[in-house]
Amino acid sequence: MTAQLTYRRKTTLDVLHTQMEKRNHSAAFQRLLRLTFDDSEEHKLKVSILSDNVNAVSRAHLHRWDGSRWQEVVRIPAGNIRTSISLCYKPGPVVEADFQEDLAELLHAAILILD
Repeated sequence: MTAQLTYRRKTTLDVLHTQMEKRNHSAAFQRLLRLTFDDSEEHKLKVSILSDNVNAVSRAHLHRWDGSRWQEVVRIPAGNIRTSISLCYKPGPVVEADFQEDLAELLHAAILILD
């Protein structure tokens, strides 16, 4: 059972672009989104998650475009990232579900901060 999250204002997230790839010793996920509050206030967001076979190298960040550069809004420390460090060794391509827990945590935190 998944809990329904509610926020102070009406919140809409639109996916603009998603890219996922496996590398030699890591797997990467990047997504660009548009976050809209109350059908008017908009923020362009970038989520980046890197799952590396060396846990200390793994990272998960969410940035907001401020009109001139990407500003970090929230990050998950390497030791708290839930995406598997062995993801790069999984047979077949990586999929969104492989990164879902960290993606959901970053988005939830960013919405609370930006709202």
